[in-house]
Amino acid sequence: MAYLSASDFLSEDRSSPLVEQSANGKYKTAAVDSEGSFALKHSKEGLLWEKSLHRPNNPSVSNDGTVTVESWCPAKSRDLSSELLVFDRQGRELLSERYDANALGSGITSNGKFAWLTTANAENEDGNQLFVYDVSRGRRLLKTELLMRGVESIDVSGNVIEVTIDGLRCCYKDGELIESDDFQWAEEERELESPTPWQAARVAKSRLDRTDQLSEEQIRGTIKAIRKVDRRGSDKAWAELRRRKGELHQYLGEENQALKDYEKALSLDKGVGVKRKTKRLREKLEEAD
Repeated sequence: MAYLSASDFLSEDRSSPLVEQSANGKYKTAAVDSEGSFALKHSKEGLLWEKSLHRPNNPSVSNDGTVTVESWCPAKSRDLSSELLVFDRQGRELLSERYDANALGSGITSNGKFAWLTTANAENEDGNQLFVYDVSRGRRLLKTELLMRGVESIDVSGNVIEVTIDGLRCCYKDGELIESDDFQWAEEERELESPTPWQAARVAKSRLDRTDQLSEEQIRGTIKAIRKVDRRGSDKAWAELRRRKGELHQYLGEENQALKDYEKALSLDKGVGVKRKTKRLREKLEEAD
């Protein structure tokens, strides 16, 4: 059985998820994993070039014909690996980098100046990362932990890199994350949609560490989410969750409810870490009575 190459898809103007078009409509690129074929076409000049690559996937093309493509499990490398390649409209290689992790997604800015790639989880320093590159200089600008999936756009201004993920904006300056609150909150909200007790406790602890940045409504929303957690998991996990719920109530000044949560946490796990706190709060409430 004969498979279609990348140029076949482009020459016949086939509609396919393998084909990507530039924002201005001038260029189309296609990558066919099964044939190891990758090609670029101009709307008026026709096919510009076609290359043989090892398992090319997820092509992207800018308005000036600069293209990116992922090579999955590049030749002579381990299975858990990938490569990002960037070519200009003449087919000259501008940049390439390999990773000890599977590629999750990649792209290029519409002006062709900057490219990016994200990696899937892996038990090494290349796993769950976001990489950003200056294409014209052929160098990496940023490597950082991937906060969430689905990079939509990259914008670079001087030493500030702005990343939009799932409609949220995150900025990096000199490689350091700034303006991250929106991302952290959104990531935690997703985690609270159907969490285990440990996950909910971790989110609660994170929010307790930054209560000065949160509103009362946000704190109460966290408590509400905790109440909805399914009764599953170990007693130790539930003890931790009840501890964090109690601390949230205590922060809001709801000390009677906080005491109930601490006592429940201790009944589940004596080593949960609230024995002294429970004793002091109980004595305080008894004196008030």
